[in-house]
Amino acid sequence: MGRFIDEPVTVEFDHATAQPAALIWRGERLRVREVLSDARVVDLEHRWWQRRHRRKLVVRVEDGRFFEIWGRRPGVWVLYREVDEPWG
Repeated sequence: MGRFIDEPVTVEFDHATAQPAALIWRGERLRVREVLSDARVVDLEHRWWQRRHRRKLVVRVEDGRFFEIWGRRPGVWVLYREVDEPWG
């Protein structure tokens, strides 16, 4: 199931690939080893001008943990949860 976190996180990107290279959370730099999922999520519950477009990533960091992060606005990221099994 994982652990709910929902805290701000800084995401550093590799400019050559536009993929996340590291997460900075609670003062700790977590190097991203692999991006397992990269999805765009659109809130279809609201009218078109009120819809939120978000980016959802599932990443594996250097120490083997898996995290789900959400881009809520350009440059604003949230570490949503730590995931036990990325496909479970």
